[in-house]
Amino acid sequence: MQSVIFVSQNPQTIDEYITKLTTTWSISPFDIQKIQEETLGIEQVRNLQKNLYLAPYKGTYKLLCLYNADTLTSEAQNALLKVLEEPPVHTFFLLIAKTEEAFLPTVLSRCTVVKEKKEATPISDEEKAIISEDVAILLSQDIAPKLLLAEKKSDEKNNTTKWLEDLINVAHQELLTDDDPHKAQLLISLLKTSEILTRYSVNKRLLLENTFLS
Repeated sequence: MQSVIFVSQNPQTIDEYITKLTTTWSISPFDIQKIQEETLGIEQVRNLQKNLYLAPYKGTYKLLCLYNADTLTSEAQNALLKVLEEPPVHTFFLLIAKTEEAFLPTVLSRCTVVKEKKEATPISDEEKAIISEDVAILLSQDIAPKLLLAEKKSDEKNNTTKWLEDLINVAHQELLTDDDPHKAQLLISLLKTSEILTRYSVNKRLLLENTFLS
């Protein structure tokens, strides 16, 4: 089955995602286990590993939810690697976290990262002007500015996902008054890139460079 990291700070959204999983896979309430510790270390991981291999009580599948997974120590994360890569065939392993930044790259590579979708926030006229300049760079033929933009926006200090959302919104607004086919193609590429960034753990800089240069 699948190991998933669900990134959200909203308890209601977390409950809705768990309900979606249990409904899709017909998982009985008796086969849902929730581990809610404030901090998670190697001992907690060893205990939950024992429960992972127990057969479901009622149905075909069971769901193990590990809350506050972003508090896992490096030692605990390393102990989970084999289970994350090859979880028992009857078990869904759900790691619930406020952020994906706390996970080791080896953990992220073994999980599907699902992020809570948020409402797009309005941007100011000043921000819109700056983002319009970014759109112009991406539509140009100059490679160097595109690579510099990818480097800048993939930096940890920047919210790459939020910037991409704003970039898509501005490009879409401009497309409404300008049917430039290049701008339309750019919008399609940005939408695909945003989807990849939201759903998977990837190298942000390489992803942006590939999008901008294509």
